[in-house]
Amino acid sequence: MSKIDWDSTEYETGRSTTTEALPRGRYLCFIDSEEMKDTKKKDGKFLEVMFEVQRPKEFLRRKLWARLNVHNPSETAQRIGREQFNLLAESVGFSKGTLKDTSKLLQKRVVVFVGVERGNDNEPRNIVTGFAAVEDGAGGSSEREQPKREPAPARTGAAKAGSLDDDDDIPF
Repeated sequence: MSKIDWDSTEYETGRSTTTEALPRGRYLCFIDSEEMKDTKKKDGKFLEVMFEVQRPKEFLRRKLWARLNVHNPSETAQRIGREQFNLLAESVGFSKGTLKDTSKLLQKRVVVFVGVERGNDNEPRNIVTGFAAVEDGAGGSSEREQPKREPAPARTGAAKAGSLDDDDDIPF
């Protein structure tokens, strides 16, 4: 038997650490971390960006990752990765071509478009499909900020659960 040596009433009840995929939709997030990593084959690099969900509230603190192929032997993969990087940078308030230090992305707020696909194990997993600016334009910290209404790139269909359209606190 183990004894607890702290007053557990001083701490909030922890949130579930579920690994279920988030529903397809738009999520207000902040950028929690970024790191340049080598590709599996070590022939390129990708920028891995981790987002933490702020809204809708039922998904508070859940994590999402985007992997942007910024150096890749495939010209198509590299072009797509760099275009995604530009969209992310512009969505948090940087003019095209002005972001040279990716650490300046940290703690910026952005709307992240999330899709769901099947992984190699046939389990659903999230993919980041796009970004949109928060209406204050800089990804700032205004409590009343709202993202611009923009459709998710190359995705169709109505927003489902997990869409910020369903959150009464922030009308999108």
